[in-house]
Amino acid sequence: MANIKEPSSATTSGEVIATNYDLATQILLHLPATSVVNLKITSKLWCLISSDHYFITNHTVSHPPLLSGLFLHYLGRARASSHEYATLQPINRSKYTPLQFVGALNSLDLHILQSCNGLLLCSSNTNGYYICNPTTLQRRLIPLPKEWLVFGPLALNLAFDPRKSPYYKVVRVKRLYGKQPNYQVEVYSSETGQWKVSGEAFVEAQEVNFKQGVYCKGAIHWLKPTSSCLYFDIDNECIKVTPEPPRAKQFDVSERDYFGQSNGCLYLVVRRHLPNFTLFQMEDDYSGWFMKYFVDLDVLASSFPSMARNFYNTPIFCRFYECNVLCVVDNNTGKGNNENGQLNLVVSIPGEIVYFNPCTNVSNKIAQLMVCPFDESVWFRDFFVHEYVETICAV
Repeated sequence: MANIKEPSSATTSGEVIATNYDLATQILLHLPATSVVNLKITSKLWCLISSDHYFITNHTVSHPPLLSGLFLHYLGRARASSHEYATLQPINRSKYTPLQFVGALNSLDLHILQSCNGLLLCSSNTNGYYICNPTTLQRRLIPLPKEWLVFGPLALNLAFDPRKSPYYKVVRVKRLYGKQPNYQVEVYSSETGQWKVSGEAFVEAQEVNFKQGVYCKGAIHWLKPTSSCLYFDIDNECIKVTPEPPRAKQFDVSERDYFGQSNGCLYLVVRRHLPNFTLFQMEDDYSGWFMKYFVDLDVLASSFPSMARNFYNTPIFCRFYECNVLCVVDNNTGKGNNENGQLNLVVSIPGEIVYFNPCTNVSNKIAQLMVCPFDESVWFRDFFVHEYVETICAV
C-alpha cells in the first residue's frame, strides 16, 4: 500500500488559524489598527471579523485612542487642500506616515475641517462634505438637506467616540434669520443616515465661532468671547454654559492660544505678554476651571533658541517667545490626573514642531517644517492642525 504523506504540522496550524473564527478574532484583537487593516486583504474570514461592529468595539477597548500624529494645513498655500503629516515620534526614528492618505486627500481636493478620535470631517468644493478614516482610507459623502442649497450650514462639528459606539454624528448649527431664538441645532446620525432637529432653538447674543467646536464627554464645546464655554449635550439635546476661567477678567480672546481636549478632559491655554503661558483644565463636573500648569518657556528656549529670534525687536514688557500650542496630549489612563507627568504639549516654534513635557521639561523635535526658522517672514501660526488617531471604525 502506498504511503500517505501526512500534512506538516506547520500547514495544519496555518489552516487552523486561517479558518477558526474565535482564534483569528483573538489574534486580531491584539494587533494595532494599521496591522488589522493590512491583514483584511489576506483572508475573507479576517476581513469579515475586522468589519464586525462587535469586534470593532472590543478592539477599541483593547487599544484606546492615542494621538499618532498631526495633519498640517498651511494657510499660505494656493491650493485649498495642501496637507502634510507630522508623526509624534522623534524625527530621527523609524515611523509610520500615512502618506497614502495625504496624497489621496490632496488629489481629491478635500479640506480637513475637524478631526475626532480617528475620523475626519472634510469639505470639497464640488461634492459637499465627507467623513474620512485615514487608517482605512475610507470616505463617505454626507447627504445634505435641500435647504442647504439656499442657506448652507453655519457650522458643522463631528462627534465620535469609538469606545461608546462605532457610529458617529455630525452636529449642525443653523442660524434662524430675523427670529428669536436665533439658533437651532440639527444632528446627522451615521446609524440612521438621517438628519433631525435636536433640542430647542436657543438665543445667543455674543458672536460664537461655531465652526471651532471641540467634542468631549458627549458634547460639542464652543469657546465664547467671554472665555466661558457654550456646549451642546448630544444625548440630552440641550445647550449649556460652563464657568469662566479664573483669569476671565484679564482674558482677551486674542490671547487664547489653544482650546481642545485629550483623554476626556478639556484644556485651555492662555498667553500673556510674558515668556510663559498658563494651562487650565475643566473640572470633571463642569464646576469650573483650575490651573493645571504655569509653563515657563525659558527651559524650552534654552534648547530651541529660535523661539527668541524677535526678542531684540520688541519692547521688554511685550516680549514673548514664538511658541504656539498645537495640542495637549494626555497619555495617562487616570483620566487627566497626570500623577506621573504624562501630560505633554505639542508646540510649534519657527521652523519646527516640538513634543514638550512641562512637568519634566523633557523636549523632542518631531518635525522639521519646510521653512527656514530665521526667515523673518515665517510665522508659526501659519497653519491649521488636525489630530490623527488610528482606528478601524468604518465610515
